[in-house]
Amino acid sequence: MSELKRSLWPVVTVVCAIGAFVGGNEVRTRQDLGTAVPPSQSFDVAGIELTGQTVDIPEGEYFYQLTQLLEREYVEPITDERKLAIGAVKGMISGLWDPYSLFYSPEDMVVFQARQKGEFAGAGIEATLAFDEKELVKVRRNAHAADPLMLFPEIRVTMVLPGSPAEGAGLKVGDRLTGINGKALVGFSDIRKVRDAQLAVVKKTMTPQEFGKVRAEFQKKVKSVMGAARAMELLNTGEGRILNLEWSRGGAVMQGTLTTRSMKVPAVQTGPGGVTVLKVFKGVSGELPPVTEATVIDLRQSGMGDASEVVPLLERLAPAANFGNIVKDKGGAPQPLVTTKGGQRAAPIKLLVDESTRGAAEILALALKSKGWATYEGSTAGVPLWVTTTQLEDGSGYTLNTGKFVPEAVEARK
Repeated sequence: MSELKRSLWPVVTVVCAIGAFVGGNEVRTRQDLGTAVPPSQSFDVAGIELTGQTVDIPEGEYFYQLTQLLEREYVEPITDERKLAIGAVKGMISGLWDPYSLFYSPEDMVVFQARQKGEFAGAGIEATLAFDEKELVKVRRNAHAADPLMLFPEIRVTMVLPGSPAEGAGLKVGDRLTGINGKALVGFSDIRKVRDAQLAVVKKTMTPQEFGKVRAEFQKKVKSVMGAARAMELLNTGEGRILNLEWSRGGAVMQGTLTTRSMKVPAVQTGPGGVTVLKVFKGVSGELPPVTEATVIDLRQSGMGDASEVVPLLERLAPAANFGNIVKDKGGAPQPLVTTKGGQRAAPIKLLVDESTRGAAEILALALKSKGWATYEGSTAGVPLWVTTTQLEDGSGYTLNTGKFVPEAVEARK
């Protein structure tokens, strides 16, 4: 039962925070200013009273309260244990608070799998949810210690497909989306801005009148807010839908309009100057033509890609080798990245990379470079994460961040 508590607590606390933030002027004021919730102030979710302090709920009482919640709120009788099992998986994945470990409904899973094959709809981008790193550390150690308001995610653009509606509108990798069709996308940076302003008033570096403007601007956003899930749906699906976007880049506010459409992006194609443009999509290893010393491979705008393609690609591009390990953040046995077959490489190939080169593409690039079988032009994102995909019986599924790739050459120097 304690595992169930831990998986549900992040969801419950964020719901409480939202209710506190927009549910009444007094409570909202306290939260906006970053002041503590008084001991007498509590929130009641499913009959479980939550305060600003840790509450030790007896196991039997906790189970009873959850049962009552299901009986009151669930729209149909619970007769299929598989639904409960899948729900448990969803809760555990959500409880990881990892932007690369995500649960997908059956409908969303279809969209995700299509994108892994290069079939895109919507704006033609890949975006990820970004969280405040300090709060993530807290929530992973002890969810009760985290500040729920600082767990509101932001949407950051991590890939923009060439020729996509997003590229035409002016979006670039690294942009933070702040609005869609007049609705605000509120994240932890917005809350931090209000709190920093309140602290500035205390330090007398900002007047109360100036703070009032900052707070009024924030309240205006909260009154017309769009959730991250809905925003991601609009960005990743649909054809012929007009999206008026607002985003932040280097502190500047920018705007653009696009019309969503479908795109089929080849896994391998020949670019200008004979460059091999490679996207680490599902099946790409079977499409890669023979590689010579003169080959230049463009790994930009490939997104997180499909990790299952890394080993087959290495077997096509390099001799058999031990390239390093997938290392878990919380310790445990590392997963070796090893190939048992491969070709000869007399000279290094050239790889074109940038901040959009992450995930599977970055692992591929790091593995080749660490052995001296590739050189870079550009710098990667620094996100060489091995993300696996699993589909469940009902068509839903999830991605799971299983660790970070550390090249063998780097490990040898430690």
